[in-house]
Amino acid sequence: MSEHVQTQIFLQVITLLTGLSTTGDHIYVGSEHPETPDTMPGITVSVGDVRYLSGSLESTVKEFDLELGYYVPGDDHLVTTQISLEVSQALYGSGGVSGISFSGSSRKYKSDAAYKHTVVTDVYKVRYETADGDDSAVY
Repeated sequence: MSEHVQTQIFLQVITLLTGLSTTGDHIYVGSEHPETPDTMPGITVSVGDVRYLSGSLESTVKEFDLELGYYVPGDDHLVTTQISLEVSQALYGSGGVSGISFSGSSRKYKSDAAYKHTVVTDVYKVRYETADGDDSAVY
């Protein structure tokens, strides 16, 4: 059974982000993070909105939002900035993700949580083209 191109890209991102210097293997699939001292710093990886960009009789071009959440104890701007750097280097470096571009970032300090922490969410747009009728094949 073949996998959807989105799934192929998503799994590639998980592989690229696992083992970064700052976060190690604290990679969580989906937008939920365990929010405990033992899981931070860590990264959540999820897919947001998907958009149709263009098409022809042979292929369709789409784009989806890749949402990466960086969770760190307290309110440490230096650690979130380092994570952002390492992620960017992994995504754009050798073996990185084709068709990816940075879209924006947001930052929230969770002072009311049981374990005070900061979440920075970076959003990347990922563009891909598939053969019509087969979302598992890159066109």
